[in-house]
Amino acid sequence: MLGRRGVRRVVLRIPNARILSFRERAEEFCEFELDGTKFVAWEPWNDNSRFWIGSKAAPATPTPHLSKVREAFERARPALGFLLPARDPDLE
Repeated sequence: MLGRRGVRRVVLRIPNARILSFRERAEEFCEFELDGTKFVAWEPWNDNSRFWIGSKAAPATPTPHLSKVREAFERARPALGFLLPARDPDLE
């Protein structure tokens, strides 16, 4: 299982991705940009066990960068629900 902070950590591992906003208690909790395309991660009704991650502009329209995002989440293998922290350039 991957929590909201884990989603943020996976996004930080995507080359050329940058976090635009992260609000742990909001329904749309993580907004990020990858090569000019904005994406959003949200949890419907704030009590679901699944997250939706996709393009912010046109959620039903695939973007060329969507495969990079999908691959990053497929590679994420949390152990006991945790990922090791990724390097956050905003905190350096």
